[in-house]
Amino acid sequence: MPVLRGTELAKKPASLLELAVNPNDYSANFYLGYLKRRNREYDAALSFFQKALRLRPGNGAVHYQISLIHNLKGKLDEAQRVLESVVKKDPEYTDAWVTLARICYKKRMTAQGESAQKVADALRAKEQETKEGGSGRRGSELDVDKRPVPPPPQ
Repeated sequence: MPVLRGTELAKKPASLLELAVNPNDYSANFYLGYLKRRNREYDAALSFFQKALRLRPGNGAVHYQISLIHNLKGKLDEAQRVLESVVKKDPEYTDAWVTLARICYKKRMTAQGESAQKVADALRAKEQETKEGGSGRRGSELDVDKRPVPPPPQ
């Protein structure tokens, strides 16, 4: 099992304590789901994210994390379905567009991947302009993924 580092290690006991006191704590459920996903404990992560989703239905960040788990488990169709729902509800969710592009490329859906990538690139450019203007980036640092999207398989 991978070892937790830095702030992840420090926050885990606090999140567990929060859940012991209040099992309906959205933040603790979300954060523990995030840690479990990072530690490749996908079923446990999914359980925490599903609880967080019951507490805040329709939350795009939770749906995004669930899509990442589906992707990691090789359930590309399910991951794509969740991501399409996320970007439909929040068309400015850059990381969801990036991940959607990656999944489309994995599925050899090149046209859809390129389309999603164009949206992601435009949103990143907009975010960069905003950042340079001093407003910063919207969203959670937990769902940021700045790696470039790989080209479609040949």
